Amino acid sequence: MKKINIKNKILSVFAITVIACFGLAFQIQAQGESLLNINFQNGNNEPLFTEINFLPGDAVTRYVDVSNLSATTQAVVVKTDTVFDSHGLAEWMVIKIDDDTDENTAPIYQSTLEEFFDLPSLHLGDLLPGTGTTTYYFFVELDINTPDAMQEVGLSFNIVVGEGTLESFGAETDFDSNSSGDSFVYNNLLITNVQVVPGFDSAVITWDTNKDSTSRVVYDINSYPDLVGTFAPNYAYDYSSALFDAPANTAGVISHSVTLTGLIPSTIYYFRPISSASPDTAGGELKFTTDNSTQEVPKLTIEKTAQTNMLNSSGWQVYNVIVRNNGQGTAYGVQLEDDLPGGALFAEDQSDKKSWQLGDIAPGEFKSLAYAINNSEEIETGEDNGEIKVLAYNHQPLSYFSEPRASQKSIVGDLGGLSNVFVLVLVVLLFSLSLSVLAFLYRKI
Repeated sequence: MKKINIKNKILSVFAITVIACFGLAFQIQAQGESLLNINFQNGNNEPLFTEINFLPGDAVTRYVDVSNLSATTQAVVVKTDTVFDSHGLAEWMVIKIDDDTDENTAPIYQSTLEEFFDLPSLHLGDLLPGTGTTTYYFFVELDINTPDAMQEVGLSFNIVVGEGTLESFGAETDFDSNSSGDSFVYNNLLITNVQVVPGFDSAVITWDTNKDSTSRVVYDINSYPDLVGTFAPNYAYDYSSALFDAPANTAGVISHSVTLTGLIPSTIYYFRPISSASPDTAGGELKFTTDNSTQEVPKLTIEKTAQTNMLNSSGWQVYNVIVRNNGQGTAYGVQLEDDLPGGALFAEDQSDKKSWQLGDIAPGEFKSLAYAINNSEEIETGEDNGEIKVLAYNHQPLSYFSEPRASQKSIVGDLGGLSNVFVLVLVVLLFSLSLSVLAFLYRKI
């Protein structure tokens, strides 16, 4: 693998502004020899930009020639490193990158230098074998409205051009979601929202992409934050999951989930999510730590009780639900669902089914919530029982079937029936008393 370090410098003033920019040729997917031939305009040992007395409104263009030396298609990428911009000059500079000089076509990329510096990498295009040399133009301009505070300041950075992969990958991450190292975005396939739930000897890793794509994870007990000099499919990582949700054009997903099994307990692992939308994209390296060497699993229970045995005058009743963890391990991502029996509705929004995210529940802890149920006249009684369900990443679904609830009408009806019986008994007693009085008087006569 070859590296050519070319420093670039820009210094400004309405007096003096200097840009210093060195180039760096690199390989992510090395195969023992260079796959691309990369030549910077000023030579590979000279700065690509060295601009002095760079005034507001000034612009400069430089180019880099790239050709494919291999027999297969190669991705060309660019990124920056070793940025020095203590005065914030990059905010006032625009960079435009293109593979032609036609002003009527959209460039490959255009933004401020500040945003360009923040990119993990930028995919410039794919070079087919035997297609000759492709020229990439780098246009830099200082905003005409640059404030006086930017006088006599400068910045420097390295531009890195080289071969990427036909995959996108994220930064290296641990199981505690601490991210480090570089990442790579291929063909605008973005990997975001990487989450991990570690277990005793397993881990569930999830992430999102902005387009339908495949799912795969590479992982290791060793960290590889810099992928320069590594190659597909594992990029130096010892292990890889199976490929899921493939092929991308028919089975790809935007919400990804991969479960790693057979891990060593109490061990730190580093991983990268990888997705492919023909071809692939990989996320940055992350890491996680498996649980203790003694297997600790959660054990969830559900309790649902009414605050009172009678409905109140408004026709609703408040219920308390408690989810307890009586196990030895934490339950991750606990979710509660309540599907009411026919006719019953939640007083809050008049729906018959709701769910709540309870988060993680540690051993010996519990989560509780209370909600009101409207027992309206339309509630059906009989065999239509409600179902309460608890879900967690590392726990089997748990269901609790509640008994049918009597409606307010039926409860009030029962009370009314008692009143009618009382009146009937009273009438019968009075009638019997009247007959007794009449019989007594008759005997007297």
